[in-house]
Amino acid sequence: MDILHSLSHVPPWVFFVVPVVILLVAILGKGSPWNIGRTHYVREPTLFSATEWAFLRALDEVVGGRYRVFAKVRMADLMNPDNRNKVGNKAWWRAFTQISSKHTDFVLVDLRTGEIVAAIELDDKSHQRRDRSTRDAFVDRAFKESGIPFIRYPAKGRGGYKVHEIRTRLDTALGHT
Repeated sequence: MDILHSLSHVPPWVFFVVPVVILLVAILGKGSPWNIGRTHYVREPTLFSATEWAFLRALDEVVGGRYRVFAKVRMADLMNPDNRNKVGNKAWWRAFTQISSKHTDFVLVDLRTGEIVAAIELDDKSHQRRDRSTRDAFVDRAFKESGIPFIRYPAKGRGGYKVHEIRTRLDTALGHT
């Protein structure tokens, strides 16, 4: 009874305004197509930078019919934390999170078997930054521990890649020399 008595003192317009405000919040709220503050997405003009595209074209020529080249592959698709850490364990998830948010530029996969053969990273000027060198050290260690050959190749710009240089570097890394 006390609630009904206290509601009798509320101006009648409140009973109209409050539901309208709640309805507007629901309509304009997060996830609504009418949400004014929502994030918009725009198309990237290309998947690769000019440097990456130039390297990929040269790499495709080098690997020919032996390997398929995949690009921008998440490290967690190439390796996982050691199972001895028990999936679900906080340490396992922390280790998985570190690799799930990192990508490598190119991955070579054997055309016959689907086996991961090697990963390749183009090192541009950004790899000289202190924060990037810490990331690079982690990535180097993860690939070494996983047993996946990891090749760092200096970024050279659009026309700076020589097919024979890439072939030599790749053959050396894979033990084909």
